[in-house]
Amino acid sequence: MTQISKVALLFSEMAGLDAQEALAYLPLLRLTAGQVERRLRRDDLTADEEERLAYLCAAKAYQKYLLAQGVSQVRVGEVSVQRENYASARAFADSVEASCADLLRDEGFLFCLDDKAQQEQAGV
Repeated sequence: MTQISKVALLFSEMAGLDAQEALAYLPLLRLTAGQVERRLRRDDLTADEEERLAYLCAAKAYQKYLLAQGVSQVRVGEVSVQRENYASARAFADSVEASCADLLRDEGFLFCLDDKAQQEQAGV
């Protein structure tokens, strides 16, 4: 489904790695792509949808990469990213995921009380 070569290219750009260095992260990229693919609503994707999913896989993998680094600074192309900017990487991944919302099943947890339970909770 997801073109790992495209994900690897995007990931290497985000992480500031050359192609050879990015190969070491293929297991992470495949794991992340599998997690995303399991959430797909359907299999028949357009080229644009495939492109969006590749960005999502790369952004999620980059987020995991930053977590695993355990260093105070990571080089991203011409820019140096401080470890505390993990929140920025997460926000970026979340925004890319939002752009793919039409393609993914929502796996969030929602807890709702029925009307009677809400009244009991409120003491009515």
